[in-house]
Order: sequence, then C-alpha cells, then structure tokens
Amino acid sequence: MVENSDSLDKFSVKSLGNVLEKIYVEHNTTPALKYTLTATAKEVFFKFSKPNEDDSQDAVASPSISSGSKKYKNTLHVALNMHVLYHRLIRALALESGTTPTTITAETIQMAITFTDTLETMKGISELASLI
Repeated sequence: MVENSDSLDKFSVKSLGNVLEKIYVEHNTTPALKYTLTATAKEVFFKFSKPNEDDSQDAVASPSISSGSKKYKNTLHVALNMHVLYHRLIRALALESGTTPTTITAETIQMAITFTDTLETMKGISELASLI
C-alpha cells in the first residue's frame, strides 16, 4: 500500500472519473458479480464477528457503539469497496487494465475491520465530547 501511495506523487492523476466509470461498467452486469473471501479472510472475519463476553459487557457501558449483524454487514461492504477501489487504483497507477479479482484477501478484510473500528471509536469519542 505504501509503495502505491508513493507512486501517486509521480503519476499525474487528474480525475478518477474514468476509473469509477470502468468500475461501474464492470459491476453493472447481469448476473451480478459475486465476491468471496479467501479461507484466511473468512477466518479473520469470523474471529472478528464472534461475540465475546467482554463485548456484551462493553455494549451495556457504551450503547453508542454498534453491535450485531449491521456492524458486520457494514464491515463487509467496506471490505468490498476497498478491494475494488484499491485494485482499480493500483492497476491505473501501473497503466494496466483488467477485471477485478472476485476474491477478497485477509489483508483487505483486516483493513476494513480496522477502519470500521476506528470510525466507531471516533463516533464514541465525539458523542462523549458532546456531553461535556
């Protein structure tokens, strides 16, 4: 990821419109594309989604942090969006084209989990700050 972000300084990206248009064309198909998690990605996701006793106690103390299937569904949506967008951007920086792989890796699901957890933490902090 870092090596790709360093490439942005050398690459004159004027607009992501073309990239987003290609993503739309690729995914606006019948039948719809189906994405799957690799075995290691499934393992990471199941560990994340497995309810812990500590989580149920934390939910009582801080009800603003979402729990349950909505949180996990949102995490999967974020992972899918990251997967497709990162793949397209990496290919665009390399001046390559091609379809997006339909398997999401453990690295991507871990990034999505970290991202959604960070957003939830920031939400909780801002709600606490608004009470002060």
